[in-house]
Amino acid sequence: MASTSLRILLVTLSLLSVHLLSFSDEIQNYNMSAMLQGGHSGLTLVEDDKEWGIQKFAMITDRGPNLEKIKKGKFVYRPFLIPDYAPRIITFELHKNTNTITRVKEIPLYFRKGVYANGLGNEIVTWNGEWLTEKPVNENLQPLAPSRYGIDTEGIVFDSVNKSYWVTDEYGPSFMQVSLDGKIKKRFFPKGFYQKLDAAKAKKRLPSIFRERKANKGFEAIAFNPDKQEILVILQSTIKHPTKQFQNGVIRFLTFSVKSKRVTGSYFFILEDPKKANKIGGAHYNNGKYYFIERDGGFGPNATKNLRSLSLDGATNLLNPNNLNFKKLRFKKRTKLQKLFANTNLLEETPIINLTNNGIFPAKTETIMALPSEKAEHGKLEGVIVKDCVVSLVNDNDYNLDNDNPDRVYAEPYRKSLFIQITTDKLGGCPLAPIQKENGGEVLTSL
Repeated sequence: MASTSLRILLVTLSLLSVHLLSFSDEIQNYNMSAMLQGGHSGLTLVEDDKEWGIQKFAMITDRGPNLEKIKKGKFVYRPFLIPDYAPRIITFELHKNTNTITRVKEIPLYFRKGVYANGLGNEIVTWNGEWLTEKPVNENLQPLAPSRYGIDTEGIVFDSVNKSYWVTDEYGPSFMQVSLDGKIKKRFFPKGFYQKLDAAKAKKRLPSIFRERKANKGFEAIAFNPDKQEILVILQSTIKHPTKQFQNGVIRFLTFSVKSKRVTGSYFFILEDPKKANKIGGAHYNNGKYYFIERDGGFGPNATKNLRSLSLDGATNLLNPNNLNFKKLRFKKRTKLQKLFANTNLLEETPIINLTNNGIFPAKTETIMALPSEKAEHGKLEGVIVKDCVVSLVNDNDYNLDNDNPDRVYAEPYRKSLFIQITTDKLGGCPLAPIQKENGGEVLTSL
């Protein structure tokens, strides 16, 4: 791995102190030196050593370097530049006393000895032969075989109770428990999943409605609640609609016991403004509250990237028929209606006011603050941690790839992967830390 260029920049942004650290590692097993390690799509805190001022983090890459999708007829194709690239966990340490980052290790994901994960699409089809994923091809648009070991990793969280990671996947959608050395222990899918899977790893235990995710927009955000020993997992966007008549901004998510390995709840919330931001980034749990990123696909000062909070208090668990307030219906009919809301897109096609009038309530969300997307150099803020009045973020730089450039990569200035820390007073009970400056606010270090 090539040396890492580290940039520390402290600037004033309203009431924020923004701390930027950029990675620029080159991927050495490809012939373009400007293809940068990246795709950092999730962020989790593994350890916080306050005595020594060292925070240990883990990131997850996505499926690997790929170009824009190509649609031909009824199929969608995705070109992969490194077809055998294994999605990986990258760990690093932030030394707060010296404002430096140390890359610790890369941990490729694997299913068993000698069988590594890759980023190629799964062969997922419906009963009538409809493909639910993109067909993989190489850079020259030659077909690649779909892979049962293909995963498009997006979110990661450290399970402090079981000393393992939980990682989300947009393909299935699925999420998986991963050991500290990268071994995929179990992978959980929606019921009715249409693909041959490794029976020792795959468990079809999730509500079937989640398989109706849009192509490559499956599970994105994940957070771990150590008090309940639960993970909360959120889809990246709304599910597929048979028509565009109803677009009520419903985002589905579920809770899952890491102890029993069973779903404990199926919920939804409403996007604040689907026309401005219709995607979900990372999520985090801290001190009894969930946080998540709601974003668009753009970048720069006009982009929309918001940090929002989420509460399950008063939210309807769609898996329990007694939660539905249809008092005039007998239990049998109420149970049938509950199954429709839980397992079909009836929820998405019902006006929100009709849902709430009948006692079906979304999880409560609130916008905490706008995030500084113009400092991220790229629009995909996809990992977040909220702790001790500090919001930590990572962005996905898409490996510095430029689909319109014959060389496939951006020339300098490269799109870099950035680790961003924001000290803010907008989280409640947080006094604003004094803004520090060193050498005019910018330090360049080689690790």
